[in-house]
Amino acid sequence: MSHKRTLTIAAIGALALGTVGGLSLAMPSFAEQSTSARMAAPAVAPAAGTPASKLPTMSFLPVRLAQRAATAALADCTRQGFPVTATVVNADGITIVVLSNDGANAASVDASKGKAVASAGFRSPSDALGARAAADPGLLQVPGFVILGGGLPISSGGQVVGGIGVGGAPSGAIDKTCAQAGLDAIAGSL
Repeated sequence: MSHKRTLTIAAIGALALGTVGGLSLAMPSFAEQSTSARMAAPAVAPAAGTPASKLPTMSFLPVRLAQRAATAALADCTRQGFPVTATVVNADGITIVVLSNDGANAASVDASKGKAVASAGFRSPSDALGARAAADPGLLQVPGFVILGGGLPISSGGQVVGGIGVGGAPSGAIDKTCAQAGLDAIAGSL
């Protein structure tokens, strides 16, 4: 059995204070550092004259919107009489929320996630990917992707920030209408 040493948050905090395990650490002040060491340090402030608004920002899908989209998708399918699962993922395919109706089957969980991941990953509705698979059969081999109807990308400011997938209705077309209801529920908030 190997033992690894890790630097914990407490140790990092202690380093900042100059003590670790009862040992005092002497850290040179900025004035004591050599000029070359200071010049090699990465800059953390924008260059002079660069407005803060020009700095890059990270777009993401907030949990509250992911929950609202999944809830609206389930409500739409429930209104149509179908127990389904709705999954919302971020742009990297990481699950943000999974909601299932009472009576939804286990396969609907995997199907909804696969559709959401495929639509976010390819930035395309999952049924469009299914149509492309005839010309590009490699799409059928991507692990975890489901390229049936029911997955839609979620965009904000022209950038894909996630995907929603619905699974469990009798057809991908019905799953897609429920996913669209989820998108419609958050359209004004993106």
